[in-house]
Amino acid sequence: MRLLLSSAEMARIRAYLFRDTGERMILALCRKAGLTAYRAEEWFYPREEDYARRNEATVTLRAEAGYPLIKKLRAGTKLSFLQIHSHPHGYPARFSSVDNVNNGFNTGDVREWNPRTRFFRMVLSGEEYAAESFNYRAGRFEELKIVVTG
Repeated sequence: MRLLLSSAEMARIRAYLFRDTGERMILALCRKAGLTAYRAEEWFYPREEDYARRNEATVTLRAEAGYPLIKKLRAGTKLSFLQIHSHPHGYPARFSSVDNVNNGFNTGDVREWNPRTRFFRMVLSGEEYAAESFNYRAGRFEELKIVVTG
């Protein structure tokens, strides 16, 4: 599975996530762009007041901040959900156990909003990143390849 991002999208993601020393999060809705590829089509860059908690080690969005995206997922559209967050201060570009349960926009939440949707997540640390797709049938995350174009 692949997530296609333009170089301009990747630059905007990095600029938003690393504006200061705290973790930040971005949400997006993605649509299929080929047999095994997806492309983000609607982005949500939270404002400071959209965060319930944000510091150097954790980030949590207020649930209502994501309602516009959740509403579209619940409408039964063929959209997938992408969650991106940062690991500043030298934390590695890997998902932690805190990432699995802490921020309120994870596998169980997305499955509840629309059982047919896919859940993607991405973490950035400096120039490195990691991405995964949740396989609901197998009950585990699998590699999501990020392809940066143009």
